[in-house]
Amino acid sequence: MFTVLRINLIKNKLQAFLQALSTARMSPVSLATLRKGARGVVVDVRDDAQSLGDEAQSTVSRRLLELGFVPGEPVEIVEEIWPGGDPMAVRLGNTTFALRRREAAAVIVEPESA
Repeated sequence: MFTVLRINLIKNKLQAFLQALSTARMSPVSLATLRKGARGVVVDVRDDAQSLGDEAQSTVSRRLLELGFVPGEPVEIVEEIWPGGDPMAVRLGNTTFALRRREAAAVIVEPESA
């Protein structure tokens, strides 16, 4: 009887642990910190006031939003140029973009758990 209760207790604790593990989310990070093959979901685009130097005084963050880097959009790092990993190829939907790491740093993503 004692063994059955102990097994049930262990089983319940294991189920609770697995449930907590499956619902755990990774904290948001910059897109620039991800490596080839990493996937995630866009959470935010930071406005760093980095000007593109055009007549409209566009910023990097505004251009990224216009390209489709909006919250909820899935992204994947497709390729990194060697050496240094700059620029990086990023798949957003069915489109692939080449981004410099300093541009990718403005995009905040929640990485997919491995």
